[in-house]
Amino acid sequence: MVELNERVANAVTVVPEMTSMQEVNELIQREQSIEIAEDGLQWHVWIVPFFNRNGPESDLNESKSGMESLVIMKAHHVIGDGLAFLLLMSGLQEKYEKN
Repeated sequence: MVELNERVANAVTVVPEMTSMQEVNELIQREQSIEIAEDGLQWHVWIVPFFNRNGPESDLNESKSGMESLVIMKAHHVIGDGLAFLLLMSGLQEKYEKN
């Protein structure tokens, strides 16, 4: 059980804070180019508890309550196809923003 917990801990990364969509895009582009190891977990999750899309200088930085959270997931297609993940993630969000 300890080995499994360690493997899961390695598959979840908490990113303390991001302040722009550019940072998010850079993370996604960097991780997209790295293949998932066949002998390990077939997924990875990045959690950004404090995301401020308005940048580091905005008033939202004064109060973390005005910030959003992000969950970014990468998974091998054997776990689920695009539609399955879309349905899964849409059930986890508080609100849907078309843009």
